[in-house]
Amino acid sequence: MKKNILLVLVVFLCGACSDFLNMPPKNTKVVYTMEDVRGAMSTLLFATTSSSYCKGYLSSPVMFNGEYVQYPFTRRNNVSSILYTNDLDLENFLFDDFANPSRGGQNFIKEYGEIKNWEGYLFPSDLWKEVFVSIGYINMVLKDLENVPDYNKTDYERIAGEGRVMRAYYLLRLNQLFAPYDKDEYGIPFNFDADVVQGRKRWKQTDLYKTLIGEITDVLEYETVPEESWNIFF
Repeated sequence: MKKNILLVLVVFLCGACSDFLNMPPKNTKVVYTMEDVRGAMSTLLFATTSSSYCKGYLSSPVMFNGEYVQYPFTRRNNVSSILYTNDLDLENFLFDDFANPSRGGQNFIKEYGEIKNWEGYLFPSDLWKEVFVSIGYINMVLKDLENVPDYNKTDYERIAGEGRVMRAYYLLRLNQLFAPYDKDEYGIPFNFDADVVQGRKRWKQTDLYKTLIGEITDVLEYETVPEESWNIFF
């Protein structure tokens, strides 16, 4: 009986070892097709046009690295910017539609409480995160696009044009909001490498603008006509 049990155990282990050895190594690179990459960019565009500050309203929110992907410069950020100015009747803004807070200013009471003392945290921290979630996603898409086995110029330029213009616009807006206008050495940190996720040092603003202008100039030389039903930024 013991010999039979031992024999079964050996056969099981040998079979398990065989299955294990036949598994693809974890560091094997997945090769994506042009359609895969287009689908990934379509997902980002869906998030850009369909997401809102109230992410719970989405039945199928788009996620990347555990974070929601959405258009960063939503009404929340525009309103938070206005709260730093004298261009808003704050009392009417905060309480004019008390019965329906989603349409009035009730959703921004926390931001107002911080900003009135120039101690804003929610607005800048959320905006910073949301922009770089999208930038990381775009970096990933563009990296995969460079390695597709079924390259064709039309799809390539429509996808690359969309990603590069969107990325440049997001970085431009972020720099405008966070970089001191009179200190060239204090631009925002960023990179275009999908494999680099840790923070980098700040760029000089002149170098940042030079890089973004180069990106847009390259895209302007694309010969492919944008697809009106798909492209948004390109």
